[in-house]
Amino acid sequence: MGKKDMYIGNLDLVAEELSIDESFLPDELKRQPQLYMKYAVKAAELMKEVMLKEIELKEKEAEYANKYRNENSHLKVTEGMVKEFILNHPDLVSLRKELAELKAEYEKAVAARYAFSQRAEMLQLLVRMNTAER
Repeated sequence: MGKKDMYIGNLDLVAEELSIDESFLPDELKRQPQLYMKYAVKAAELMKEVMLKEIELKEKEAEYANKYRNENSHLKVTEGMVKEFILNHPDLVSLRKELAELKAEYEKAVAARYAFSQRAEMLQLLVRMNTAER
C-alpha cells in the first residue's frame, strides 16, 4: 500500500461506501468484510507511520540539541536554551506538523473503521427485519 493509499482523503467516498442499498442486502453483506478490512488496514498503516514519525522526530531533536550544544560550547548553554532552539527550529517544526497531519489521518481511519463495524451491525438488523417481514 503506497503512502497516499493509506490516507482517508475524501470523506464523501467513505460516506458513500458506508451507505447500504437495502434492495441488495446479500451483495452488501458480501461487501462488508472487504470494506471493513480496507479501513482497518489503513488505520494500522497510519499508526505505523505515526510511530515512525515520532521516532524520527525524537532522533532529530536529539541530533539538533547535540549540534546546538557543540556549536555553542564556548557559551554556558542551559537546557532552556536547548529546548527553545529545538522548539523553534524550522526543520523540527516541519516534522511536528507532518506528525500532526499523520495523527489526524490516523484518527479519521479509526473513525471510519468504527463506522464500518456499525455498518455491519446495521446490516444484521436489516437482514433480521427483512426476514421477519416474510
